[in-house]
Amino acid sequence: AVGDLSNTNLSVEVINGGQYMVSGETMMSASASYNASHPGQTVLAAVNGDLWMTNVHSNEQVTTKVLKVPRGFTMIDGEIWATQQIGMENYVATNAEKGTTSPDKASFGITVTNQPLVGIPIVDITVKNETKGKNFAADGINRLPAHNSLIVYNYRCNDTNYALADAYEIEIEVESSAFTVDGKVSGKVKAIYPANSSTRPTFNEKNVVLTARGNRVNDLKNNFSVGDTVSFALNLTDKLGNTALWQTVEDAIGGHMITLNDGKIFSPNGNNSEYPTTLIGYNNDGKVMMLTINAQESGKYLGLNFTKGVRFCQELGYNSVFYMDGG
Repeated sequence: AVGDLSNTNLSVEVINGGQYMVSGETMMSASASYNASHPGQTVLAAVNGDLWMTNVHSNEQVTTKVLKVPRGFTMIDGEIWATQQIGMENYVATNAEKGTTSPDKASFGITVTNQPLVGIPIVDITVKNETKGKNFAADGINRLPAHNSLIVYNYRCNDTNYALADAYEIEIEVESSAFTVDGKVSGKVKAIYPANSSTRPTFNEKNVVLTARGNRVNDLKNNFSVGDTVSFALNLTDKLGNTALWQTVEDAIGGHMITLNDGKIFSPNGNNSEYPTTLIGYNNDGKVMMLTINAQESGKYLGLNFTKGVRFCQELGYNSVFYMDGG
């Protein structure tokens, strides 16, 4: 599918197929739901976005139940639903990622002026205890409650994060829990849930929860009390150098390997596997290009050969493009 965004009747939207960030709803079903809730708009084309953390990462050493969160940066209508995967989420992974840092995750974004972007947006999060005059860096928004991490949660993630008993959590009552690039979220500490607490916070639109594990527990344990005023400050930058434009993005969806960036090969893949996959990007004219590569029965056609992926994208006329989910 190719979309010319100079047509002011056409837009690119990121939608979620259910109540939370990750959903098993089909594209047809999610599109129908979107049409029903947006009178006057009709979905013309849709592809599956991002890829998500499964029991490979959200296992019994991390959560009491599998918590599905996207790997990449996710933004819908100017609100940040999730920052990108962090290295600590690989600490006890059950695949080859175990103990490794997390490679950068690409994202596709649309600015307020309908300009498409491919980048690697990084969000720095500062948690400020205004009452005590102390600041702490959080590792992410709506990530897994991983080892040695301090994560910020709101109701976009789920109604709980399934954190293990060793987690130390703080619930902050807020007027709005919507995180934006230039907006502030603030409120007062409502409750504290120490390790092995008999109860855990439930996420809703009027609270934000801080969850710490391992070497980040003392940051919360020693510096926050019920009644303290807490605020959050966010700073978004793009590792590919388009920070100013990314700070005007309204919708964004993540993925992983960038194939082309500004017409140049970004990360050639030496894997000879053929695999069904989804690509998103844009051409030199700024037209958005979405592509799904299907697979058929074994021995006939299995998808895109990764080693030929760069040439394939060049032949299609992509300027900048990356892989989203496959399988």
